[in-house]
Amino acid sequence: MDTGLPRRAFFIAHPDVVIDPNIPVPHWPLSLRGKERMNKLLAQLWVNHISAVYCSTEQKAIDGAEILAGQLAIGYQMVHELVTRRLNSARNNLPDSATRAASNSLQDLGIRSLGEIDRSSTGYLPFDEHRTVADLFFAHPCQSIRGWEAANDAQQRIVSAIAAILANDQSAGNIAIVSHGGVGTLYLCHLKGIPISRKEGQPGANGGYYYCFEALSRTLLHSWKVEFTGNNAANVSPHPVCARQAALPKGPSAAQVQACPGRAVQGVRWQMGMGMPILLFPIRSSDWRIKKWEG
Repeated sequence: MDTGLPRRAFFIAHPDVVIDPNIPVPHWPLSLRGKERMNKLLAQLWVNHISAVYCSTEQKAIDGAEILAGQLAIGYQMVHELVTRRLNSARNNLPDSATRAASNSLQDLGIRSLGEIDRSSTGYLPFDEHRTVADLFFAHPCQSIRGWEAANDAQQRIVSAIAAILANDQSAGNIAIVSHGGVGTLYLCHLKGIPISRKEGQPGANGGYYYCFEALSRTLLHSWKVEFTGNNAANVSPHPVCARQAALPKGPSAAQVQACPGRAVQGVRWQMGMGMPILLFPIRSSDWRIKKWEG
């Protein structure tokens, strides 16, 4: 597995999820489309050199890690398990007088949650409202917007967590971290040494992008790429779905799936986005327009 190159780390943002306002966000799983996209990621040549897979404790990240680790026939680790295991080891193997100091030291390593920004104060928000709050989250990183975790606090948590994972991993090859888009955006800003900005987010709306950096030097080797050929969602072949074929829940009815204005438009497809059906219309290879169904 040794390539002779410096160890690399791949940050992978989970792809499409099943959005259900009645289920807590951390419990949302990958959708069928998301699982399909994670499986396509396995065709990337760099995947064969992965020797360790880490993920957050949220279901969508776990689903992605299971697919990746399953292909490699290795296990995956949720970061909270590392905390528990190391703290228990400290308590079991050290005198009582040293246990507190060792526990504090392990906690200082920062192997905490790789979960998405804490939005539990609001829970699920409709698409437009979520976008507004997220814009404020990135625009005012020192502030807690509507009770959300502040962007600066989240970034410090994420940087600390990834630093500890890289420092303590004992495998010989490259490392994969399966987490979330917001997490990846904040860490990418850190790698680039720039202020927190939403402009550093994934170029596509449905996740599934990844970037790579050197594990030791933290040198960014490339920014967001998608699992398909090319770096732009516009290069992805449309995924046509009609109402009777739709696998995703709560999709538009047959009456709603109608021809959109502009007869030259081809490859109409729909998917769930922020709790509502969204139709994507590829007008040209570089022009994607979004229409939301109101009904």
